[in-house]
Amino acid sequence: MLRNRQIAVIEYYKSFKTIQGGFALICGLVPPVSNVLLPGRIFPPLGNETLASQAFVLLGGLAVTYLVYLFQASAVASLRRALGVFFALAVLSFCIYFGLHLRFVRSISVPSTHAELNVSVGYARTNFAKETFSEATDWEMLRFRGTDDEEIVKLWTVKSIYLVRLALLLSYLGLMLSLITFASLGVLLHIRTGDLGLQR
Repeated sequence: MLRNRQIAVIEYYKSFKTIQGGFALICGLVPPVSNVLLPGRIFPPLGNETLASQAFVLLGGLAVTYLVYLFQASAVASLRRALGVFFALAVLSFCIYFGLHLRFVRSISVPSTHAELNVSVGYARTNFAKETFSEATDWEMLRFRGTDDEEIVKLWTVKSIYLVRLALLLSYLGLMLSLITFASLGVLLHIRTGDLGLQR
């Protein structure tokens, strides 16, 4: 029966030419593209680990599409419920990421190039920062000391920087992987409901 037929991997990935698949592709390409167009604005600025993290998100997105393929035998009703769950997860992850970005990402303009640098900072200042910049804002400290990781770890504790960047990465990962899963489920449902239509 068509209802129980095995969907080939090639057929599944060819079906990504649909709107749902295009959405998954866009979500997967956001990390590397945003690094060129809007660095630190969409993908979180993670200092020296930004490029490695972007590669991981990209590979994670690809892995998720295959993971969805493995659930091809699930009932259509279950796949539709999963759509709702992953959309809700994407919204929740975005809200967390948005809050963390507002709180811990700082934008510093560079007058000489008219560019804007975005960096993530920690939640606890070092003793050096407390003594030297007791009344200064995060932006003032960064303008005075610089925005590279070597200077940031002098201003905020390593633990606080690590936890903030991990939270930024995990919330962004939750958002992107949930959206890619949502789109991939849409692709799978497109194939499955097409099969059911043919069967009728």
